Amino acid sequence: MKTLLDLSNCYKQEKTTMDGMLVAFVGIQIAEILNYVHQAEIIHADIKPDNFVIVEQMSPELPHLQYIKPFVKLIDWGRAIDMSFYPDQTFKGRAGTNGSDCHEMQEDRPWTYQIDYFGYVGTMHVLIFGMYMETFYHATRKVYAFTEQLKRRYPLCETWTKMFRDFLNIPSYLEDFATEDVCAWRRAIDKCNSILCQSVY
Repeated sequence: MKTLLDLSNCYKQEKTTMDGMLVAFVGIQIAEILNYVHQAEIIHADIKPDNFVIVEQMSPELPHLQYIKPFVKLIDWGRAIDMSFYPDQTFKGRAGTNGSDCHEMQEDRPWTYQIDYFGYVGTMHVLIFGMYMETFYHATRKVYAFTEQLKRRYPLCETWTKMFRDFLNIPSYLEDFATEDVCAWRRAIDKCNSILCQSVY
């Protein structure tokens, strides 16, 4: 099966990036998966693009249909933590990789669900920019930021920028946004499905 990392690499080979509307809908599905996981009091602790496998081609029909049709599945639960066994507990320590470790891990600060939010943003960064996320500490603003900058014309630029900054802010108006230009949505899906079909799962 292809993963989101495979899909991103396929776009890179085509010398292009995934359409912004498509990125938004994939982001919504991933966010919903994480929401269910966290409601079950589980930290996955290894959220990254190669841990989301593509289970279905996307539909070129109206965007709202995509909400009820899974596109990706979360795999690799080897690092998962069942928080029902550790109520009100935090953790210290690193997973061992700078690119996947949240800032709390890197700075030996306590963490719980921060690792999953960091992984979510890192996954979305790969889909948007076609490369892994690099972050730095903005001393003036006293916040962490990512080194890449979204172009102002990128769909939902302000929303993604805020989400990247907050790690968890998910837009609520994506369906209206995409429905305004159904033809653009269909072009994006056709491109994605074409890339998926060029190689064997």
